[in-house]
Amino acid sequence: MGLKLFPRSGGADELALDQRLSALSGAGRAAYALRGLEKLADDDVRQLLTEAGVDDVDAALREADTVPGQYALLASPEFDPCSLQARPTDLMRRRQHTKAVLVAGAALVVCGALLGLPGDGWGPDGAAAPPYARNPAAEAALDPGRVTKAAPAAWRTSDRTDFSVWPARGDLTGDEELLRRALAVWARPGETVRVSATPGTPTGGPAGPPQLLYAGTVDAARVVILYDGLRIARYAEPEDGTAGAALDFARADGATRAEANAVVLGRSDGNVRYLTAPWVTGAKERDLTRPGAGAMELTLTDGVTSPLASPAQKPGACTSWNVLELTDGDDRRLMTDLGSWSRPVSPPGTRRRPGRRPVRRRCGPGRRSPARWAPCAGRACGR
Repeated sequence: MGLKLFPRSGGADELALDQRLSALSGAGRAAYALRGLEKLADDDVRQLLTEAGVDDVDAALREADTVPGQYALLASPEFDPCSLQARPTDLMRRRQHTKAVLVAGAALVVCGALLGLPGDGWGPDGAAAPPYARNPAAEAALDPGRVTKAAPAAWRTSDRTDFSVWPARGDLTGDEELLRRALAVWARPGETVRVSATPGTPTGGPAGPPQLLYAGTVDAARVVILYDGLRIARYAEPEDGTAGAALDFARADGATRAEANAVVLGRSDGNVRYLTAPWVTGAKERDLTRPGAGAMELTLTDGVTSPLASPAQKPGACTSWNVLELTDGDDRRLMTDLGSWSRPVSPPGTRRRPGRRPVRRRCGPGRRSPARWAPCAGRACGR
């Protein structure tokens, strides 16, 4: 019969690392793996390579130094020699003999899934629409057991500092039923689900298993935030059921460290809560209309800020403009809520260092307003 064995495919970072490692000698790759996977010091690596019969151990270590230390990627299934995919070599010749078996198997899988899934997940009594059209590949992407989670410290060693290195946080990350409902609604939102998307953001289901950024209780709602490399998807439902569930999308491709500093977690009673990046060490609330008033400290609980006043929740009011001030090492950045769920706007000129005030401008004799990006600035100046 015959089988073809090949490793699982990874992402762009794994592919780039694999290409760099393929350019090394066997001893160089061994030195890199001993450093990254076994966490051995160079002296221990030298001893093992010498015992293995490597002639020039120092040359192998120098080769390993030429590859960036993306050791966290070595834990990917692509580099696991025990994780292989198998495919038969003669599918075309056996297609006629297996067609009936495949059809019967597919029908059995669909029937089993329909019987096994809970009523508030795929069923018509949940927030998701009825499963009239089933696609096995799409359903694989909506399996809560396949949702990916970044390692808690992945952001410290990764070359990328965006949403892909955010760890999963929240008190409900292990609630598979909640994740199943969130994924089902993402694939097929029912008629009662309120769906919103920022301009230019597609609202279709994920192409593969998405990454979990958050699952937890926020005020009086259960909230799940997922990331598929292109979009942030936010699912929210009341604590006492699924009636009134909401699904919100926002573009997140191309996000840099600054743009991935925070996402809006929830809004209620005129306030907003943010989920901050793992590299954020402090948060404050600042009013741009009162630059001399200082900033109020906000608590950070597992990356979630305490509530602060939201400009998006006060239409027409220009008496204050509260922003979120985030500390990232020695840098500070100001972000404001303009109604989107992802990428709270970082106003031009608001990257702040200690001791610097937000940029402001004068508009008219003796009058000052928030910086030009603020929607109420134009109204304050009669524009």
